[in-house]
Amino acid sequence: MRDQINQLTSKLQQEKASWELRLQAKENDLKIMKTRVAWRDKRLQDEMGRREKELTELKQNVTLELQKVRSRYQMEQLRLEAARFMIEQGRHTINVVAQETGFLDRERMRRAFLRTYGVPADFLRRSARREPAIAN
Repeated sequence: MRDQINQLTSKLQQEKASWELRLQAKENDLKIMKTRVAWRDKRLQDEMGRREKELTELKQNVTLELQKVRSRYQMEQLRLEAARFMIEQGRHTINVVAQETGFLDRERMRRAFLRTYGVPADFLRRSARREPAIAN
């Protein structure tokens, strides 16, 4: 009976040692996994920081571009008003009006008039000539 007890005790000690080795291996695996997760978390945090910086820069660039577009639009509106006034006065040719108001050429001014007023500059000139001047 003592022999059986000794055998069972020995067997239990071997199983205990086996379980302890497995537990130690699992603890080592867990440490490795924690290290990998920490490394990945650091990389993700770094990437998020870079992306946030890129997003901030993109926002600034978009804001600047919008300001430029607004400025160009306002400038073109002023040039169109001046050109329209000059055309309605009828003192200058369309080419001179285009140059004096900052359009590169007659065609660009024509396209701007079409976009804004729905008619080319020549049409405004003809319309202004047909309308009699109102005397005060």
